[in-house]
Amino acid sequence: MDVRYRIVGIGNSIVNGFPLKRSECFLSRIRQDTGHEVINKGVNGETTEGIRSRFASDLLFHCPDIGLVLTGTNDFIHQTATPEEALANLEWMVRKMEEEKIRPLLLTPIPVFPELASERWMAGAGVEYERVNRELSELSRLMKEKFPDQVLDLGGLFEEAVKNRPRSEITLDGIHPTAEGHRIIAQILEKWMEEKE
Repeated sequence: MDVRYRIVGIGNSIVNGFPLKRSECFLSRIRQDTGHEVINKGVNGETTEGIRSRFASDLLFHCPDIGLVLTGTNDFIHQTATPEEALANLEWMVRKMEEEKIRPLLLTPIPVFPELASERWMAGAGVEYERVNRELSELSRLMKEKFPDQVLDLGGLFEEAVKNRPRSEITLDGIHPTAEGHRIIAQILEKWMEEKE
């Protein structure tokens, strides 16, 4: 691969790589596999509103070629935004990137695994993970409709890639991918980048 990009990834704990080592997360794998300059600005527990509040300092400041955004799950777990409100925050981010001549790459969120999440993530908190998945699906639909040229359907591609795999190979707790899950995400993104060169 001859072209080298500066990529800033911003988003939630999946971007951050929690609870794995940073070297095992999908952004680090992309850096290792491709030689692109990759800056990881994932924050555990982050929402679309939180990303928006730090967007200038954490993404725009670095003047990337590609601004990668993965978010939404915490909005719906904690019910801080509706899919429409989350989309509005993403619209704002896209506008800011386009003003700075940064290529937006919005990733549809990967689905949660409700049964496992109920047992292992915020157990006893009464989170309705089936509802979370419905809202993630609706946000994904809205994203693809609003930004057909700036969205990679990571959620759909990830689901397809893991459909015949044991859950224990893919997710640690129903929310966060294993190292193997991150490897699959990295492969999906690397394929996208190769096709866009």
